[in-house]
Order: sequence, then C-alpha cells, then structure tokens
Amino acid sequence: MRADIARSLADFCRRLTPEVGFIPTAVPGLACVRRIAAGEKRSFQNPYVAVVLQGRKRTAVGSVEHTYGPGDIVVTCIDFPSFTTIEEASPEKPFLSVVLEMNRDLMTELSLQLTEQSLPEEAGGQPFFVSSCSDSIAASYLRLLELTETPDDIPLLAPILTRELHARLLLSPLGGWIRGVCSVGTHSNQIARAVTLIKNDFRQPLTVADVARRVGLSEASFHRHFKACTGHTPIQYQKILRLYEGRLILKSGRKSVSGAAYEVGYASSSQFTNDYRRFFGMSPREDIRAGFTAEGTDEAA
Repeated sequence: MRADIARSLADFCRRLTPEVGFIPTAVPGLACVRRIAAGEKRSFQNPYVAVVLQGRKRTAVGSVEHTYGPGDIVVTCIDFPSFTTIEEASPEKPFLSVVLEMNRDLMTELSLQLTEQSLPEEAGGQPFFVSSCSDSIAASYLRLLELTETPDDIPLLAPILTRELHARLLLSPLGGWIRGVCSVGTHSNQIARAVTLIKNDFRQPLTVADVARRVGLSEASFHRHFKACTGHTPIQYQKILRLYEGRLILKSGRKSVSGAAYEVGYASSSQFTNDYRRFFGMSPREDIRAGFTAEGTDEAA
C-alpha cells in the first residue's frame, strides 16, 4: 500500500475513533478500531475484510494462526469464534484498523460475472487469510472513509463503493479462495451454509446428521470440513454461539443468569455457568461485577 494512502487512512481512523473500541462510522458496515493496550481477547467474528494501519495483532482460529500489522489485509468469509492477541498498542501509538462487513451474497453475485480463468478454490483448512493490502483496495477504503465528510452522499455512493471493494477483493490473489466460500458447489460453501443454519436455530438441540444432509454432505465429511473452516466441531460451535449470545443478554441487563441460560437453549443454569466459566475464564456473575471488561464480542481485526 502506498505510503500516502496509508497515512490518509490512519488520519481518518484517528479522527473517527475519539474513544477506544470498535466504532461504527456513518457508512453502513464500515467501522474503525482503536486499541491502546496489548492483551488477549475472545471474540465471535462475522465475515469481514479489514486493513491494519498501525500496531500488530495475532489471531488464532483452531490450529490456524496469523500475525499481521501495518499494510496487511485480513479477510474472513465464515462466522467463527477466535482468540486474538494485540501485541503492539499503546496510548501514544494505538492499534488502528478499518473494518468492512463482508457481504457473502454480494460476493456470490459478483463471482458469477468472472470468467473461468479465476476458478473457485477450496478453503483447505484456512478459515481466514492475511495478505498485503494492494493500492487499489486501500484506495477503495479511503473513498469509503471520505464519505464520512459528506454524509448526504452516503445513501447513493456507499453501496457503489462497497460493491467496488468487494469486486477488487475478487480480483486480488485471494479471489479464488473467496469464491470457494461464496460459490455454490464447493465444500467451503456448504460449510458456510451450515453455519447459517446453526446460527439461525442455535437455541434448539443440534442434530449434526440433519444439518449435514441439508447441505449435501455425509456426516463424516461434514465434521471434517466444518472443523477445518471454523476451528470447532458443530456441537462446540453451537455451544460457543450460545455462550456469546448469553453474554450479550447479560450485558444488556434484560435477563438474570438463569433467564439468559434458558433463553439461549440451556436446560440448566448451572451447566450454563460451568460452560461460561470454562470459556470466558469467570462465572457470569463475576463477569457482570467486572463490567464485562475481560473479553468482548465486538472486535474484528
């Protein structure tokens, strides 16, 4: 990425993050991230594409781990839980990144317009990718951020510029892998569909054989490809979804611990508490007293 574009992106990111955190902009799906302290964090990632502008971070999904820093782009196409470590960040030199939600339906639509010289690739056990950000993709990000200065232009131009950035990703070296997740008929796409099915009905008991049948895979093949793409078995994935949703309910103050447990599908509040403690490192009540500061659910790259 050209130095002048990188500086402009970082300047926008600083202006749009007056406080620490994951800060949505006025452009739909676009957010800026500022972190001022190193540390570990669990999060549940929706599909996104992010460019890192300052600082360094390490993310692990299952057995796959990537470390990335200034000038790198991070791309995910499937929702997954991850464990991240911010390795370089301080108040004087915070970790900065710009994040755009990945629209898989748009990627599928755009993929149909490509010629066969860019064939879909299987994920091959890669739930997410890190690569150097090209000048063209960085410039697309900059045009999106510039819209924050002319809010009246956002309704008309934001969809066009978002579409352009998605198209440039498909034309990048990662395009084949992205198409592998977004194109019908690949194992990666079958797992992406399975993830959607589980997310849409995560409160109900999960029948793995039924989900495998619905996406057109044998149960054994489904298990293998699901773990490669998400880092977890289907049952583990559903449990993690329930725990994150339960944490969001508790954070909102809408329910008690037992109420949150039953709302996300647990038959026993004690089992919810035990699973919560194992996953988040503290009980729900301890997390409430701590102000939910130990680990969050809203951070992307």
